[in-house]
Amino acid sequence: MIMYQLNYIKLPLLLFFVLNILSCSSNMPQGITEVQIRNNDFKVIKNLSLDEMQYLEKSFLTFQKIVEPPITNWTHKIDIRSKRLNGRWLYSDDGYISKLNYFLKPSYKIINVAEFNEKIIK
Repeated sequence: MIMYQLNYIKLPLLLFFVLNILSCSSNMPQGITEVQIRNNDFKVIKNLSLDEMQYLEKSFLTFQKIVEPPITNWTHKIDIRSKRLNGRWLYSDDGYISKLNYFLKPSYKIINVAEFNEKIIK
């Protein structure tokens, strides 16, 4: 009787741990849940796929932080929903990205602009 009660408790506990492990190892990016690319007219031109969101999230780790954003033609808006990068970002085709706020900070220079444009913007 006692053994039956222990097994009855162990099974739900084991199931709980298995489900938590599976949910943590999903392919969903850890922070980014949605990304929309907009043109200068604010028209949505692209909704990023799961693979593209993962690429974007990993790319942010390689961006070179800059002190002052350049005077440039911001060609796109990138709307990101996430814990860390949430908000609207301004993007220029020459490889600069800045958070849309009064100071345009933080700002970054993208190292591999051609690859970024191909995978995210186009």
